[in-house]
Amino acid sequence: MMTALLEVDPHSRRSPPPRRRLVAPRGAVVSFCALLACTLALAGCSPEPARNERPSDDPGEGSAGAVSQQPASQQQAADGQERDAAPPSDQPGSDSGDSNAGDVELTVAGADELRQAIQQREGQVVLIDFWATWCGSCIELFPHTVELHEKLGPRGLAVVTVSLDDPDDSPRVLRFLQQHDATTANFISRHGAGTKSMDVFELNGPLPRMKLYDRRGELVAQLPTPGEPLEPAALDAAIERLLSQSAD
Repeated sequence: MMTALLEVDPHSRRSPPPRRRLVAPRGAVVSFCALLACTLALAGCSPEPARNERPSDDPGEGSAGAVSQQPASQQQAADGQERDAAPPSDQPGSDSGDSNAGDVELTVAGADELRQAIQQREGQVVLIDFWATWCGSCIELFPHTVELHEKLGPRGLAVVTVSLDDPDDSPRVLRFLQQHDATTANFISRHGAGTKSMDVFELNGPLPRMKLYDRRGELVAQLPTPGEPLEPAALDAAIERLLSQSAD
């Protein structure tokens, strides 16, 4: 058997046909993009806005409650200028929105100044309210004191308040007086909250303590009785009795 050998010329191999690149016409690409944009618009999607057009992450920006964008140093300087422009807190009328806040005054005093205030009110019934901001019962009773001043003042009652707070606490005491529109004569003890104030003003019990002077300027009562609470009704009754009396 004879085997036939076929010799193939390597140069005779046929090369595979070259790959063809499909290039879409430029007009078709533009049409496709337009179609895609329309499809997205109809679907409710929109491209992300440019970075310089994106809404701010600050929840208050652009609204009435916007937060100031000033640097901290500038903001602190502005705040300082506002504080400097505001009236000091220890001046009458500086910390109250009441229209009568400017009529509220506070004076540091001792026994001599208080005695003089009583003498200046001779012919009137004088009520002196000894109180303090650290005395809870005093705070509760103080509005009643102001009410007596407003209601019975036209009938001849003169109300004087004496705070037994420390003089350094005068701004706080004044703010309290302003909040209650206490247009009475207001003093703060120069001896502070110690026992010396109790001795100087001759108080026979703890605060709150009231002293009542008749129209002749004589001390007729100190309320409450030691060991008993101060009852507003008892105070009112004592004042009414004195108002009904003449100065003779």
